[in-house]
Amino acid sequence: LNFRNNNPGNLRDFPFTKKQKGYVGGDSHNFGIFNTVANGFRAANRNLDAYVAEGRNTPTLIAKKWAPLEDGNNPEQYAKLFRTFGGIDANAPIGSDENSRAAVLRVIARVEGGITPYSVEQIAAFLKGDDTLPALAGGSVRAVLSRLTNVLSAADAVMRPLIEKIGASFTDPSEGDEKAPAEGVQPPAPGGGTSQADFVAWFRANLPDYTAFPPEMFFLRGNSSAGPHANSDPPRSLWPNIIKTANVLAELKTRLGSPTIVFDSVYRNVAYNKFVGGKPNSQHLLFGAVDFVVKNGTHAFEWAKVLKQMRNENRFEGGVGTYASFVHVDTRGRNDTW
Repeated sequence: LNFRNNNPGNLRDFPFTKKQKGYVGGDSHNFGIFNTVANGFRAANRNLDAYVAEGRNTPTLIAKKWAPLEDGNNPEQYAKLFRTFGGIDANAPIGSDENSRAAVLRVIARVEGGITPYSVEQIAAFLKGDDTLPALAGGSVRAVLSRLTNVLSAADAVMRPLIEKIGASFTDPSEGDEKAPAEGVQPPAPGGGTSQADFVAWFRANLPDYTAFPPEMFFLRGNSSAGPHANSDPPRSLWPNIIKTANVLAELKTRLGSPTIVFDSVYRNVAYNKFVGGKPNSQHLLFGAVDFVVKNGTHAFEWAKVLKQMRNENRFEGGVGTYASFVHVDTRGRNDTW
């Protein structure tokens, strides 16, 4: 949601935000929207300037106001992520130069949105007033990224059969183990079609009474899927992996009072997962995870709280990740929380 709004810091739609260059409005979650991501990073940096002027000059002090406890955040954990994601001492004063600020903002953007496709160098260029990708050895960043993503796309053709073959065991230790699909699920017949229409027909055959979400929603390719890093439809052999997660989301929707729920990310191929900053062994690669937003004015921690309660009731086993503007859920077969 933060990058969809060109607002990497998830600045609230407050008077300060409205005064920033490139501000174009607010969204239904009360976050500001900017016309470019460069202006979004600059606004976030000015917010840091204001914090430093107040004496909040370390990640620990910054986190207490940027992600306050009263909004359902965990400022202490937020501060620790500066070292985890950026090697930044949470108790040391942050620098005022563009590179130091860019390192801090990159961590904030990743914590707020779960991913960040922008490097410290590019963010620093934004802060210096450059709206384009800076030059690097071997060509511009755009050219380097283009070559890299072409390589990743080629690698995807090699890796995808391996992912399909490894299937449930292809997991990161921090993400848990993927169990077999739900009982009674009929795997797709080999050699069949792989289009959205084929998936919808298969999904409805396995869950004929399912009405919580249109099956088409699970074929989402993502907001950043274009060009050499384009996502693809999930391979036919992975389709059964989404059934458990679909059922979990159906129960969650009922428990929340049937609000509108929007999916942000479902299946990712290797190239696209790399581009958006996903973990190398993300559950999204197995078509078993969904990142979602509930459109009822409530906070992400409230949606996650219901999922955790469902897990405590043994309704499913899987991962629940809480971010500033969305929640991740999967049915990996082992409980994990972040």
